Amino acid sequence: MSSNKELGVDRTKQPNDGGGGIMKYLTSIIAVLLAIGCFSLPMGYYTFLRLVACGGAVAIIVADRERGVSFSNVLWAIVAVLFNPILPVYLHSKPVWVVIDAAVALLFAYKTYYYHKRNA
Repeated sequence: MSSNKELGVDRTKQPNDGGGGIMKYLTSIIAVLLAIGCFSLPMGYYTFLRLVACGGAVAIIVADRERGVSFSNVLWAIVAVLFNPILPVYLHSKPVWVVIDAAVALLFAYKTYYYHKRNA
């Protein structure tokens, strides 16, 4: 059986992108899902959206953990708490959630741009 060295592949010299390769696709999908959430949809979609948005925010915090405690990580922690599916935050106002969904969609879209720029 050949090793990676014999095949001319040295995995130790490949750059660690901090998950950026996968994260840029994840953040762009979540941004689109949040933008779709601005429309009137069944409650099941919003439950799914909570799970996806919370998971995405936690994934961003984990991917950017080398930054330590930063404004960005605190902001993503707030997003994770706001969208958490276990202890949901109920604001009982669709217009408020539309603004929140749009703002968080823009945050995920910016993070997509950040990952694209970082890995270019």
